[in-house]
Amino acid sequence: FLSYKQACNLGGQVRAGSKSIPVVYWNFLKTKTEEGKDKTVRFLKYYNVFNADDIDGIDFPKVEIDRSKFNPIDSAKKLLKKIKGKHAKLADFYGQKACYSPQKDRINMPSKYSFNDSQNYYATLFHEIGHSTGHEFRLARKTLTDLNHFGSHEYSKEELIAEMFSAYLCGECGIESTKDNTVAYIQGWMSVLKGDKKFFIQACTQ
Repeated sequence: FLSYKQACNLGGQVRAGSKSIPVVYWNFLKTKTEEGKDKTVRFLKYYNVFNADDIDGIDFPKVEIDRSKFNPIDSAKKLLKKIKGKHAKLADFYGQKACYSPQKDRINMPSKYSFNDSQNYYATLFHEIGHSTGHEFRLARKTLTDLNHFGSHEYSKEELIAEMFSAYLCGECGIESTKDNTVAYIQGWMSVLKGDKKFFIQACTQ
């Protein structure tokens, strides 16, 4: 990924119509006060960057894909085979973001080889499948069909439901290594809901 300026400095050109994504850099700067005392200043910067695939004129080095770190999990493969055709279309390696599109009824997943391990790949895929269960042609779940903007109350509820779905399926498949991430994720959205324990139970039933 490069900023527009970095691409130009290297003799490249960002292709017209390409979309950037934001990256954030933050750090602490050690300095002194006027009185000579130590002082720590926090600072944050953000940049808009473009993927190498959207930049012409630069000979980027080819990235070697490490295929050894992905080992298919048989129990997860069998489970996915059972639900295939009942849920959204899976577009494997359709872009670099894992997400579900209710409009297209499609799950986008990055390449399985871009994950740290196969457990995280399946946990992420199960999460997106969880969203797809709320489509109007399935459960017509209002937290999905009436979905508001990112970070809204309803969005938080939908994220909790999808993550609970993923946790259940991971349990079914014997995937335990993602447990800490799941707990942290759920706690994060619960804080948005101001600790609404009642909805946590509702999310489990959904």
